This record gives sequence, C-alpha cells and structure tokens, in this order.
Amino acid sequence: MNIALTGGSGFIGSVIAKHVAKQWHSVAALVRETSRRDRIKKYVSKFIRGSHDESNAAAALPENSDVATTNAAITGSFDSSLAKALDLF
Repeated sequence: MNIALTGGSGFIGSVIAKHVAKQWHSVAALVRETSRRDRIKKYVSKFIRGSHDESNAAAALPENSDVATTNAAITGSFDSSLAKALDLF
C-alpha cells in the first residue's frame, strides 16, 4: 500500500511512518526544508520538501497513494487549498 503523509517528521507523523513501513507499506512524506529527516529516513521511500500551507504541496504527493493522512500542525492562518486538494472538506 502507498501511504502519503504530511508532517512526516513530526511526533505523530514519524510514528505513523515507522509503523506502516514496518508493515511493508511505501511511505511518501511531505516535510519542511528545515525538518530533521534523519530519524525517519529509513522508513520513508520518498521525501517531498514543502509545507502544508503551500498551494502546490498536495500536488507533489504521489497520485498513486492509497491513503493520505494529514499530520502537519497548522499554525497561523489556515490555507484550505491543501484540504481541498486532499478532499478533506
């Protein structure tokens, strides 16, 4: 199964990445350029550098994803473009 997740380097996202990778699933993670990736690099098959509040962030996630999970912390104003692209609303 192909899993796409935002906030992959955060507390919750990193636990999800580790857990699903150990179940032989493929993980693509959206992470900020400044995020530490060393803790999860062995679990993530593809890193996408960007932020959940960038309008093109969802477009960078693999189209063949079976599951998408949003774990990124939203601070400041919420840009609904990611939510709309992921069909959350």
